[in-house]
Parts: sequence; C-alpha cells; structure tokens
Amino acid sequence: SIPKEIKNLINLKSFMLVGNQISILPIEIGSLKKLNSLTITNNPIHFPLQYIAKKEEKEIIKYLREKFENNKGII
Repeated sequence: SIPKEIKNLINLKSFMLVGNQISILPIEIGSLKKLNSLTITNNPIHFPLQYIAKKEEKEIIKYLREKFENNKGII
C-alpha cells in the first residue's frame, strides 16, 4: 500500500507503480502539485473505481486532486 505520507514528497514529478499489486491510490497523491506522471498499469486498483483508473494518467491525477481538495477539512 501507499502511505498517506506520500503528500510529503512535494517535489515528486513522476510516480511509477507498474505491477506492484496496489489496490488503493490514496487521495493524498492529489496534493502533489508537481506530479505530472502517474503510471499504475498492471495493478488491481479498487480506488479510484476502474472507470477512472483506466483513464489517461492526467485524468487520474485530476480526479485525485479534486478528491483531495474536497476532503481537505476531513483528512
């Protein structure tokens, strides 16, 4: 799993998770303002839902950013 502390990697630009059995992408990835590449192929992703996880990486990043922004006061 990916720890929520991923949000502390503020300079992360590219994140490759190919074939790592990752099932959940934490919304904290959405806080990474410099992230422009997120590769999640060959993982059994359950969150975000498959219809999101199968989109282009920029759409996935956008989705996680929106989720993170909408949940700021909750986290």
